[in-house]
Amino acid sequence: MGQIHPTGPNVIRFPQVGGGHNCDCTKPRYDFFYDPRLAQFGITEHDLTTKMNEANRVLDDLSPSMFRVGIFIFFFVFVVPNVLRQIIRQDGCSDGECPETIEIISIVIQMLPVFFICGLISYFMKIRGQISKAIDDTFQDWGARGITVRRVPKTKHAQGALYLVLPMQQPAQPPMGGVQMVPMGGAMGMHQGADVQPIAMARPMQLVTVVVPPGASAGQMLQMTVNGRMVQVQIPHGLQEGNQFQMQV
Repeated sequence: MGQIHPTGPNVIRFPQVGGGHNCDCTKPRYDFFYDPRLAQFGITEHDLTTKMNEANRVLDDLSPSMFRVGIFIFFFVFVVPNVLRQIIRQDGCSDGECPETIEIISIVIQMLPVFFICGLISYFMKIRGQISKAIDDTFQDWGARGITVRRVPKTKHAQGALYLVLPMQQPAQPPMGGVQMVPMGGAMGMHQGADVQPIAMARPMQLVTVVVPPGASAGQMLQMTVNGRMVQVQIPHGLQEGNQFQMQV
């Protein structure tokens, strides 16, 4: 079964290329680029390049050479068993008849490719774990910034990749101060710095507390921004600068 590749708008994918994939016999490496979203986590293009160069060095150093692996497979699966079988039969068999012990040894020799393949699989699993651990250690300090690094090794039918999983963005908090209020009517001027304090209520309505800004008076229409949208409110009668009142938006 293949491994699950992370997906989502907060995922950055660096595909693994080379190493024999798609007939590309260059060194295995991750094809990376700088995503501007990393800047909000204090990661510059130089930081990313340094980390990815180290990850590519680890991948290249620990990845086995497929050419050498092919030679070992051919030698131990096809050459060695046949040579040993011929030697044993020449030394231990006469007139076409072989002792029982020779037959048993021949069967064991025939099983050597199976043992070799099992050992090769174990070797690949060990190498895969070593590469993943080394890359995790390389990006360990990015974990404090909320970034998760996940490596998905390549398989026979799927391309490998290195993923940066960014923390999901938190919804913007309602403004607690510095909300711009503009009285309706040019003669009344502009008032800034009013304090708007949201009080949690069932959506979609929201109850906010408005502080009458300096220079404003009762009955005056104000225009202000709450949660990114413009709303209008009239200062209730009897209120003056510094007084508070509540409204639903």
